[in-house]
Amino acid sequence: MSDPDPQLADLGHRLQRHFRWAERAWRWVPARLRPRAAALVGRTFTPDLPEAHRIWMGLQAYAGCSDAVAHELLARYFSSQGLFATEIHDYPRLDAEWARTEVRCDERELLAEVVRSGGLVLTYHSFHHNKLGAFLGLSGAKVYGIAGTEDNSPLKPWTGRYIRLLNGGSEAGFGGGRYLFTDDLRGTLRESRAALARGDVLVSLADNISDAPTAVPADIAGRRLRVATGVIDLALEAKAPITLAIFYSDLNGGHRCRLRRVEAPADAAEVVKIYIEQLLAWTRDEMHAWQGWGWWDHIAFTPGEEPQGLERQASAPARFAASRPPLTLAQRLLRLADAIEQRIRPPRP
Repeated sequence: MSDPDPQLADLGHRLQRHFRWAERAWRWVPARLRPRAAALVGRTFTPDLPEAHRIWMGLQAYAGCSDAVAHELLARYFSSQGLFATEIHDYPRLDAEWARTEVRCDERELLAEVVRSGGLVLTYHSFHHNKLGAFLGLSGAKVYGIAGTEDNSPLKPWTGRYIRLLNGGSEAGFGGGRYLFTDDLRGTLRESRAALARGDVLVSLADNISDAPTAVPADIAGRRLRVATGVIDLALEAKAPITLAIFYSDLNGGHRCRLRRVEAPADAAEVVKIYIEQLLAWTRDEMHAWQGWGWWDHIAFTPGEEPQGLERQASAPARFAASRPPLTLAQRLLRLADAIEQRIRPPRP
């Protein structure tokens, strides 16, 4: 077997380190202090460190804030990432009581309607998005979630164990439903249609960058995201209800779910327009709720925004480094412990 691509191996090692320290936060730290420890792990060992200045730039572009405030927003984003990696070990304790009492959902009447009528639940990457399906299932719905399989991931040697915990743990709360993995596109299409026809809940993400010729453009902070509409078209064809949802960490060990019904959309383009508008509204004061800042700088510029965007890109690394706060004592100690461990036991898949 040939050696893995060096860049892939480096990413794999960073992900593995992040998951490993997050698991230690889960196992070693008392429950009441676990959220703080998990957030510290995220800020210290985020696998996205090489992209940090680009994520910082996206947060700043949307918030219109100073360099220093953008670093505060970035710290919250990485804290959410650390909480996600820690909480994959928490799935076995999730139950209907958790869904009722530990998730803040101000739209409980709409939640009850989603449970009753099913339909498409269109959501967003938030690090914690897998918990949305469990929340809906433990609230009474039968849930099917469209997802990529870890079997096709080149990162499986480094992250496979953790992704199995994530997928298996969340699926256990789906109320008898399951994941529909996209490695079998025909099967996923058939099962998605069947779920919508039965009145079950079909959960799908739509905020990835798409190069599909039918993708619908939508603007986010000077970038034009092209949104694939395949699953939206299925829901419209089935005349199924469409509900927008975002599920994210409150950074203190709890979670929040926001819901909005899309009323009588004319077509997929209208759904996409509302989908992105609602994302921006929900994240205006909770910017860590959207994981997509991690790929915002890979989205094409909105026409007319390129000169300003290129100038921002060119200046970002230096501005990021100059305004970056120093590591805390706790971060320095964690990194020292990790360096010692890697010397004694070098990382491997």
